[in-house]
Amino acid sequence: MGSRLDGELLEVSMGPQHPSTHGVFRMNVALEGEIVRRLKPVFGYLHRNHEKIGENA
Repeated sequence: MGSRLDGELLEVSMGPQHPSTHGVFRMNVALEGEIVRRLKPVFGYLHRNHEKIGENA
């Protein structure tokens, strides 16, 4: 998902910026100004139980 400046939505990838935390969790976000229109969480190398705990919270 790359950045687009010519359309209405700005697509960005948000996640940890520290080199030791790459691949853990990030979000693909589509923004219209300050409004979040789409958000897709991308789980990397987390243990699968972390995702299950998040579903039940």
